[in-house]
Amino acid sequence: MRTVQYTSSLFCSLLILLFFVQIQAQTNCWSSCGEIKNISYPFRLKGDPSGCGDSDYELSCVDNKPILEIFPGKYYVRNISYYDHTLRLVDVNFANGTCGLPSGPVETANGFVRDARFMGYGWNPGRRFRFVKCSTNISSMPEAANHTVVPCLTRNGTYVYAVYDGDYSYYEPQKSCSVISLAPVDLRKDVTKFNSYEAVMELLKAGFEVEWSVTCRDCSLASKQCVVKSMDKPFTYICKKEYKELTRAEGNWIIAAIVVGGLIALGIFIGIIVFVIRRCRRRRNAADNTNKNPQNRIRFRFRDTDKEKHKRKMKSLGGLEIILSSLLCLLLLFALLKIFRKLWWSPIRLQNLVALQGIKGPSYRFVHGNTKEISSMQEEAMSRPKSLSHDIFSRVQPHIHLWTKKYVY
Repeated sequence: MRTVQYTSSLFCSLLILLFFVQIQAQTNCWSSCGEIKNISYPFRLKGDPSGCGDSDYELSCVDNKPILEIFPGKYYVRNISYYDHTLRLVDVNFANGTCGLPSGPVETANGFVRDARFMGYGWNPGRRFRFVKCSTNISSMPEAANHTVVPCLTRNGTYVYAVYDGDYSYYEPQKSCSVISLAPVDLRKDVTKFNSYEAVMELLKAGFEVEWSVTCRDCSLASKQCVVKSMDKPFTYICKKEYKELTRAEGNWIIAAIVVGGLIALGIFIGIIVFVIRRCRRRRNAADNTNKNPQNRIRFRFRDTDKEKHKRKMKSLGGLEIILSSLLCLLLLFALLKIFRKLWWSPIRLQNLVALQGIKGPSYRFVHGNTKEISSMQEEAMSRPKSLSHDIFSRVQPHIHLWTKKYVY
């Protein structure tokens, strides 16, 4: 018996020791590639031992240059800051200052792709260039004042422009144009128009910063909300609340419950007003009957003065109460109709209504998406029976590598 207990204790101790050794190896091992000498947890290089880093943050070392594939696209890693949890990335097609398109084209004109591994607080999807292809020259049009011609792609009656979208404002291409690609860049609040494509290339060559968060990645995979625990750098995050995707049927039931509840409240309100009016009329009729009956006048003559005052008051206020109650009922009904009109078949407003807000997996798109851009996709989503967020964003980026598909949406 003692031998069995000793063997069991030894086995448990070995398991615990191996667990801590694996964790220690995972966090302590490091690699280098070119100028990046400190590639450590959560990052790793292809070919590193399985215990090093996190496989979801794997880099490639090509020609002595570390490359990260996201969004999708290929980006050189210029710097890794483990203090701020940020990466500086440069598209491989722009690193040498050459003219061209990004390595990862985005097919949809209005959508953008997010990666759950890089969903940190500092990543702003609004900092980007749109590359627009037109069949006619629109340079002289007032609407194209912020368009910069891409000379290497403009030929044979095809015109390509780079449009800076620093404030993530709504952009609608001209009738002869379409968005063919997007490129993230650093935010430049003081610039909206670039006089030459060389200036555009300088900004693209400088790259952009993106923040990573393993905690937010884990929250997203668990369908939970990722929130900032501390605003002091480096930012720390925690998982908060379970997230359950709202289906269209559930949304309709919520809207129906709101409408029915409003109608019930309206009925109760009207009932109270009717009760008050009937009671006032009953008192007025009682006062009239008392005045018509001489015996009552003699019996209650000491109250004649008060009854006369009450009678005059009822005559002056009776019609006014009816008018006011009618106006209140109409205003309440109008407010309910306005609410119903705004909420019906509106997934974004419905998500906000049930407090499904914040950085919460799929529905995080509703917080950062542009409402005008989302509206067109929202109309298309109404015709299909899937969940709200999946319906709207299922076609944002179909060509995603398999190793990133579960993180990109």
